[in-house]
Amino acid sequence: MIVFILIFFFSRTHIAENPQRNFYEIKGQAQGTTYSIRYLYSDSVVSKAEVDSIFKAIDLSLSLYKKESLINLFNRNGSVRMDEHMKNVVERSLAINKSSHRGFDITVKTLVDLWGFGVNGKKAIPSTKQIKKALSVTGSNLIFIKNDSLLARKKNVQIDCNGIAQGYSVDLIFHYLEKKGIEDILVEIGGEVRVKGKNAEGGNWKVGLESPSGITEEWYPVNEVLELDSKAVTTSGDYRNFFRDKGKMYSVNHGNFFQYDIGVKNYIDSCQKRDKANGGPYTQRYIGSMVSDVHRNLIKGGIFMYPGTTDKPKGKLRLLYECNPFAFIVEVAGGKATNGKERILDVQPTELHQRTPMFIGSREMMDELASCITNASS
Repeated sequence: MIVFILIFFFSRTHIAENPQRNFYEIKGQAQGTTYSIRYLYSDSVVSKAEVDSIFKAIDLSLSLYKKESLINLFNRNGSVRMDEHMKNVVERSLAINKSSHRGFDITVKTLVDLWGFGVNGKKAIPSTKQIKKALSVTGSNLIFIKNDSLLARKKNVQIDCNGIAQGYSVDLIFHYLEKKGIEDILVEIGGEVRVKGKNAEGGNWKVGLESPSGITEEWYPVNEVLELDSKAVTTSGDYRNFFRDKGKMYSVNHGNFFQYDIGVKNYIDSCQKRDKANGGPYTQRYIGSMVSDVHRNLIKGGIFMYPGTTDKPKGKLRLLYECNPFAFIVEVAGGKATNGKERILDVQPTELHQRTPMFIGSREMMDELASCITNASS
């Protein structure tokens, strides 16, 4: 599953001080992502067409998006005669599987597809039975190499080399530039980076890394700058490649039901009436500990509610040191937190121990709650 880190390269576009060392850049799209190649040389000795031809050869071998690729042929038939690219990648993958004590495994394709992270996948949480079935055809011990052929030991074993193919592509293009006599190189494909020599300013190549947590889903500020001297680094991550399961759990103290506002009561009533026809059934889980309830909902999806009551319309939870920390965590995770009227993190405190109603959970369930509250007040 690939998810990406935005790369920032710091360099000038030409070298006035040294006309024999000009800056060149090739950009494009390949392997479902972007690539950038930067080098310094006396002349433009590498063209985009040359680079794209390398990508094309790799895709015909390892791309899951190319129906006629060798990897798809194996996934359909359980055997294939490998070319040089596929053999190099598979051999290296099997070696890494062994050295990582099976932590890296290219036979996870069935699992990747099951969760919806494969080609044309629909993201959804599978059942335990489906996962168990997928695991039965997962494991590098289920494939083996005989001469130039890759063979499966049982039916329906499939491979996905995306976890290593981009790094392999970086190395391949890097060496292609080296063979042209180029000494100052940066090759980046989807966050996989390899460098050699110096940048246009005469210093080490610099790569900016985003903060994985981000501020919003669209804004991931640069958190770190790496200076690389003849090194390779994998900066791509999976924090952008995800899906939210809205959840089917709601947490609320039913003992106070008749003291809640009509909008909140309507929402609780709708949760109880959910069935398979309208996305249910929902399950009520209330421990009485905010930490435990919110933690469970963070993992499994759901909503936690601590509304105001007729006796305590301002609620019981403290805004500054109970609600705000949880609101921040849940928003970073992609959820929402409100007091029923406005975002918790927008509430301006007027006193240290200020109390507030609290509703916090997945976006979808929070939106359902907001709709009930709005309809009740209109």
